[in-house]
Amino acid sequence: MPGSREPRAIPFATSLRRLRWPVVLAWILAIVLLHGLSSSLPNVTIDGASAYLPVRPSTKVALLQQAADRLAGQLQTNTAIVVFAVSHGGLTPTDHAVVVAAREAVAGLVGHVTGLAAPGRLQPSADGEAMAFTVSITGPASSTGIDRGAVNAIRAMIAVPASRAPAGLADAVTGPAAVNADISAGNQQSVLLLTALIIVAVILLLVYRSPVLWLLPLAGAVAAIIVAQASSNGLANAGLTVSALSSDFVILLVFGAASDYVLLLVHRYREELRHRAATEDAMAVTPGKIDIDALCARQAIVETAALEAGRDPKSIDVLVRINVAKGAALRPVVDDIRRVAGAVGFGHFFIEQMCTDDTVDQAIASALTLLDCADR
Repeated sequence: MPGSREPRAIPFATSLRRLRWPVVLAWILAIVLLHGLSSSLPNVTIDGASAYLPVRPSTKVALLQQAADRLAGQLQTNTAIVVFAVSHGGLTPTDHAVVVAAREAVAGLVGHVTGLAAPGRLQPSADGEAMAFTVSITGPASSTGIDRGAVNAIRAMIAVPASRAPAGLADAVTGPAAVNADISAGNQQSVLLLTALIIVAVILLLVYRSPVLWLLPLAGAVAAIIVAQASSNGLANAGLTVSALSSDFVILLVFGAASDYVLLLVHRYREELRHRAATEDAMAVTPGKIDIDALCARQAIVETAALEAGRDPKSIDVLVRINVAKGAALRPVVDDIRRVAGAVGFGHFFIEQMCTDDTVDQAIASALTLLDCADR
């Protein structure tokens, strides 16, 4: 059309167009370089009780900690409990024979596994549906390696008779020694990460219904976890106490936050693609996008209240206030105002510039720019 001018480019879109591949390469490089620090985080975490104490503990806590330090080199005995159970009907003679064979197999470990004592006598439950025996494991109070080695040996030995057990007979090794062994195994973070990956992957597949799109947010969340774990490793090496529990929480929190934000961002980005041809322009305005559905919902509330009060909803004027962030491009603001006016029907808008301009002259210049964009 004669005299018409091309729409002004969005500055942020131009930056996205120029920096997208450098940013992707920077993330790949960061993942490669930080993967070693991320995977070695369990080596610098603290599992003892001192990791959960305040920075400036009370006098009583300090005395207890000093006593624990004095006992750290002494021997400590923990108990592993081997349990066999059926869900209903009680243990049969065949089940009882399996339990006896398992106890004899564990007894054969005495003298071959460090710290392992002879197993205790068989103890049936009152309802006859379970039977257990205990095994004492003795080792240094400051070490969990003895418990881990002994518990793994017990589990390996009872697995042989348990494999010949009839259907319905379940077995487990529990107790303080088993808890210590599982906590110090170092694989709980892998289990947490794998569980989170599966859950989020299923959610993304259901939401996007695409064989490829779900991989992008998942890869971004994994990259965020690697960076977070590497940062935690650096903080631990710098002297900050990082407990095993907090390092596990890092996986859950970062994965949850990253997945939640990606779902919101991609949803808004796909909505914006319906109104803009260039992908960079759509992504540039996505973070500051106005939620038209929310405005429509609020308008419906006002109209319902007007009808209940016996008034014509069309007689109620609506003024929409828009807060513009400092340094934001004004052209996208005008575009959003037009979209809101067309979709919802609002005709009056108040643009707040109190935080965008430092002087009166700058405010006037911004107002003129807005009017100029609105005329195009």
